[in-house]
Amino acid sequence: MISGILLLLIDIRMARIRQRQNIFFVRFFVAVIVIFLALEASAIIWLRTSSVYDEMKELVGRDDVMRAEIGDIRGYSLIPGINIIDIIKAPSSETLTFIVTVRGERAYKEMEVEIGRSAPASWTVSSIKNV
Repeated sequence: MISGILLLLIDIRMARIRQRQNIFFVRFFVAVIVIFLALEASAIIWLRTSSVYDEMKELVGRDDVMRAEIGDIRGYSLIPGINIIDIIKAPSSETLTFIVTVRGERAYKEMEVEIGRSAPASWTVSSIKNV
C-alpha cells in the first residue's frame, strides 16, 4: 500500500512539474513516508539485535501446543506493522508490541509479542498472544 502511495505521489509530481506547479506538498508527503519507513526499519533492526528477540524465540520454541499446531519451527519474521506512535514513544514507554510470524513445517502463525522494561535499558518479554 505504501509503495502504491509513493508511486501515486511520483505521478502527481511529474504532472505538476509539466504544468509548472508547486511540488512542495508532494515532497513533504514523500518525506513523511520515508521517515515512517526508516523508523519502522530501525525498530525492527533494534528488536532483532536485542536479547529480547532471543528470549522470545526461546519462549515460543518451548511452547508444545504451538509446535503441535505448526510443526517444528523453521524461523521467525517480523511484520513491519508497528504503530508509529509506539516507535516515537519507545524511549519513554514501558511496553512495546510487535507482530511476529512463526514459520513451521506445516503452517505459519502470527503472534503478538509485548515487551516491557523494568530498568531504563532492560527489556523483557511481558506476554505472547496468538493473533
